[in-house]
Amino acid sequence: MSQIELQPGFDFQKAGKDVLEIEREGLAQLDQYINQDFSLPVRRCSTVSVKSW
Repeated sequence: MSQIELQPGFDFQKAGKDVLEIEREGLAQLDQYINQDFSLPVRRCSTVSVKSW
C-alpha cells in the first residue's frame, strides 16, 4: 500500500465534505437515466430466479 504525505494542518472534515459534494453531483446526473428504458431490464432481473452457490 502506498503512503501519502499530507500537509500539516490537513483539513479532513473539509476533504470529506468535498468528496460528498462530488458524489451528490454525480448522483444527480444519474437521475436522468432512471426512465422507461431503465424499468424494463430491472423488471426482467427481478423475475429471474437465482441459484445459490
